[in-house]
Amino acid sequence: MAKTFYANGNTGVVAIMEGQKDMNVINNPEANVDKLYFHSDFDYFCLVGSLVGSFVLTQVIADDSDPSDVFGNRTYELGSITLDNPLLPVFVFGELSTGHTIVGDTFIQAGGTASLRSIVLGQSLVGNTLSIKIRETYLAKDYTLDSMNISYNIYALSISEETDTSKLFEITPTKFQASKGKLDISKLFLKHTNQGGIPFPEDRTLQLSDYGIAYDLASNAVATGRSSSPPNVYMELEI
Repeated sequence: MAKTFYANGNTGVVAIMEGQKDMNVINNPEANVDKLYFHSDFDYFCLVGSLVGSFVLTQVIADDSDPSDVFGNRTYELGSITLDNPLLPVFVFGELSTGHTIVGDTFIQAGGTASLRSIVLGQSLVGNTLSIKIRETYLAKDYTLDSMNISYNIYALSISEETDTSKLFEITPTKFQASKGKLDISKLFLKHTNQGGIPFPEDRTLQLSDYGIAYDLASNAVATGRSSSPPNVYMELEI
């Protein structure tokens, strides 16, 4: 079905909708989200920076005689991202070569009855520099945790800003910019996709069905086992 691009110079409203122009959809976007591809009343997440690299988690030899030798934490500095606007909220998550999506505390290795390894993705902001870190926590009482060489892709998302307030929209053979720059083909946006992409939180729960682990961001609790509620919502970065 064709899509309609709508822009009103008096109100500043910009919308891209399914089918022909429908003023009910334009004036009541929250009740017609399923018909909209874009509306200037909404905020949209876009990519503001990324990191690619690898780190090594060293071997931890099992020893049940002295817990102090087999329990600990280590921090790994991954790098930094320079933000154009450090006042906007930033959401950071990553993909690991182990197949995990890292958001919050993520179990990546376990064995025996009392041995496991988890990592947490962290961030700190000084000025406009966002530093990205990973903190490892390990316990190896009855199972030796082998070393792991892990590659990562870290993504930092923030709200797309109005960067050119002098123009409601601009369309040229190489440029499409609307809603004063909030919508811009030079940006990578987060959008919904039916399959593939990156598992992404629905409401405040991240479901990792492949590994049987659910992480509840609201209660900071990790639960094992599989659950069908809420279902996975897959997202991908795309123009």
